Amino acid sequence: MIPKLHYISQGNSPKEHIENIQKACSAGAELVELRLQNVSEKKYLKLATEAREITSYFQTRLLINNDYKIAKQVKADGVHISAANVCPISARKHLYTWQIIGASSNTLKNARRFLKSK
Repeated sequence: MIPKLHYISQGNSPKEHIENIQKACSAGAELVELRLQNVSEKKYLKLATEAREITSYFQTRLLINNDYKIAKQVKADGVHISAANVCPISARKHLYTWQIIGASSNTLKNARRFLKSK
């Protein structure tokens, strides 16, 4: 079942993202997506690990935005990809079977591409 309340991380700094994830989990979010931009892979992995610790404590699902390798490393519940990024079939090959793949599409063409890749 898809949770009713999803939180997509935001903040003016990576530290704020983590603080806001903590607040969202405390407030009852059932699913959190760590969505960071312009950070190194090493920093993203460190922050994803922190997010996983927080979400595990609250029994909240965690998705990692656009990085299936990090999602697998931190054992996130899944990954969220966009049409401009990797194909879901490629991501599936690298993830655990229990990890979910979410996707965003802004065009019918991209939505069809995702559906064909199931």
